[in-house]
Amino acid sequence: MRDAEGFVVSPTDAEVGGGTGTGARKQTSVKYANEARFCFCVAAPFAKQADGTVKQVGRTAAPFNYTKQWLVGPANFEKEMAKEEARVAAYDGGKEWGIKGQGYVHRYGAAKAREECEKRVLSHHQCATRMVDWLVAAGREIFHGTCDSEGEPLEDDWALNGDGLSSWWDVGTQAYFKDTYPKEYARQVRCSPNFANRY
Repeated sequence: MRDAEGFVVSPTDAEVGGGTGTGARKQTSVKYANEARFCFCVAAPFAKQADGTVKQVGRTAAPFNYTKQWLVGPANFEKEMAKEEARVAAYDGGKEWGIKGQGYVHRYGAAKAREECEKRVLSHHQCATRMVDWLVAAGREIFHGTCDSEGEPLEDDWALNGDGLSSWWDVGTQAYFKDTYPKEYARQVRCSPNFANRY
């Protein structure tokens, strides 16, 4: 639905039921009941325009999609990898899986065994370090060529913040962030991790 000015608005409870009531709905309706999980990167930096003027512009990056995946820190992701390797190693599958204990190495060779195991794990889990990689790449892309309101270059001075996603603030995730992207790590806005509610 749209209001008189054309902006998208939520229908009221009465409107959903066919009536003409007013007032905000008490509960949001969704098209699909299944959960979708994304991380979004948005910003409104200043940038020089073709005519030399400086203008604030809205920018976005392609979202990080981890729908149907449980986002975990690197230690827990490795535990899932070990579980998957053990599951397949228990097979006594002859030509396809080899004798017990061979699993992925027999089927795909030593060079590709981890990659193939990871594909299976990624069907239900995602490592938060991949979100770190995505966020840094997205931030660099969004702020490329930006400046301050006076037109001075500022593309390498952005900060990032988010909510208390426990896997983001996981010790292993933060260690990876610090070691791999020290400049961006130093510019993240800290918040209280939501360890009581694992995502």
